[in-house]
Amino acid sequence: MKTIFGRNGVRAMLSIACALCIVISGALLVSCGESGPGDEKGIQEKYRNAAYFNQVAAFISGLPVTPDSPFYTQTQNKQYAAYREQMDKAWKQYDLVKYRKIVPWREKHIRDDVSYRVFYPFSGPDILNALFFFPEGEDFTMIGLESFGEVPDPRAMSQEKITANLNGLANALRTLLDLNFFRTSEMQGDVKAEAFSSITGIMMVFLARYQYELLDVHRVYVNREGNLVDTESKGAGGDIAGVEIIFRKGKGAAIKRARFFKIDVSDNALKKTPHFVVYLKKQSGVTTFMKSASYLLSWDNFTTMRGIVLGASDYIVQDDSGCPIKHFSDKEWKLSFHGTYTLLQMFANQLQPDLQKAMKEKSTGPLPFAFGYGFNPERSSIIVAERIAREPRKPAKK
Repeated sequence: MKTIFGRNGVRAMLSIACALCIVISGALLVSCGESGPGDEKGIQEKYRNAAYFNQVAAFISGLPVTPDSPFYTQTQNKQYAAYREQMDKAWKQYDLVKYRKIVPWREKHIRDDVSYRVFYPFSGPDILNALFFFPEGEDFTMIGLESFGEVPDPRAMSQEKITANLNGLANALRTLLDLNFFRTSEMQGDVKAEAFSSITGIMMVFLARYQYELLDVHRVYVNREGNLVDTESKGAGGDIAGVEIIFRKGKGAAIKRARFFKIDVSDNALKKTPHFVVYLKKQSGVTTFMKSASYLLSWDNFTTMRGIVLGASDYIVQDDSGCPIKHFSDKEWKLSFHGTYTLLQMFANQLQPDLQKAMKEKSTGPLPFAFGYGFNPERSSIIVAERIAREPRKPAKK
């Protein structure tokens, strides 16, 4: 398995052996060496670099770093102390204003027995909201236009470069922590593959700040047959590369995976990468999550992705920037409406009169948190779509 950080020879041999018995079920990769959540010894043996990944995540997140960390000496200065204070303050505010208000609302309005596979197109590095809304999810597929970068490695950096990278990371996070979404224009300048503020770095920060334990970070690929694999195909190329982060909520908890792929999913681009379409279509029965999606699924050149979302999903949670509600057939979908539908002036041409009418007549009331482009709760809305004819997820008990 090709890893961003690198593994020792023993682990590489284990990976090669396991690769011989990989079974692909939908989009989920299951290997012969996979350890269940109760097999703690097996997990520690399989994920031998977990301690390092967590030390990196703690350092770039501004969390306490233990004296045995390779980055401990880089924390013993005024610059890092200031960074840690800044991050603690920002996350405390985010937790109070966003997370603690999302949880009780989610428990009331979002089903907790939907698919463990969550599809989050146009996500950027936002694993956080996906986990807030679907904490039982175990397999997250995320898509964006940003390069996913590498696991940050501060060990060989000067103090000046470390400080610059930390400040860049804080800058990249500012919009999400304030408004709960990323601005595309800002991400293009702030999210840098070679910096702490890469997709990989930001996802590691999100997970660390919400007490998830990182087990592994490595490359994965969608090959030319549309299968998810852990080694790049030899020859002509064409594999779609991504980063996979394996994590859990502590010992004994279920192991989760989040994969981010850098790929253009407009119609013309997908014609050049049909194997990625095959991969996505294999994920039938998924839960799809969309927010701040730039209204792309309303455009004529995103019909393929819109078809994938509607065809593969059994449950969809989105704001108005996702799939227009005119595409949800009454015979196939049951819709529920929450919040207040208000468009920003810059998106005035995306007005949906049918959604406007439905929100006025059927909304369960204002949201207690900002969602999507609303900037504040009073201007935010959520649409929940549930497929009516859904296949049972588990065999009926006899």
